[in-house]
Amino acid sequence: MLVTANYKLTFDRLRSSLDTLDAWLLVADTLGINVWCAAGKGTFCADEIARVVLQTRLAEIVDHRRLVLPQLSAPGVAAHKVKEACGFRAIFGPVCATDLPGFLAADMRGRSADARGHLRRAGARRTRTDGAVGRLDRRALLACAGIVAVAAVRPRPASR
Repeated sequence: MLVTANYKLTFDRLRSSLDTLDAWLLVADTLGINVWCAAGKGTFCADEIARVVLQTRLAEIVDHRRLVLPQLSAPGVAAHKVKEACGFRAIFGPVCATDLPGFLAADMRGRSADARGHLRRAGARRTRTDGAVGRLDRRALLACAGIVAVAAVRPRPASR
């Protein structure tokens, strides 16, 4: 059971990465915010995940008790609270959705050899990809941060 947020770009990326796998998706309502930001804001948390598990009666649908959560949700999700609230064990998967097939093939114990090789080949150009940011180098990220910072401190024109 793979858990994600209802942020459209994240959901679409996850779904397209898994087109060859037989897997269930459980989508938590994060008000359309990506997993990483929603975890920081508290809308992608143990309580929300447990609520969705119980509301969908997931225990009646699957015969295991494991949820694979996005690694970027770890700051906002206490795995032990998920287990206490709904009986499902929370496992944090890889950062990139494209690494999920290898992670699942390795019995959710870590990255497969293919995934490690992929990360080595990508080198420093690999950044988080929960759907909000793709493969950008650090200069592009710094440029974006600079634009946001300038926009935040720019004085507003005087009203008439």
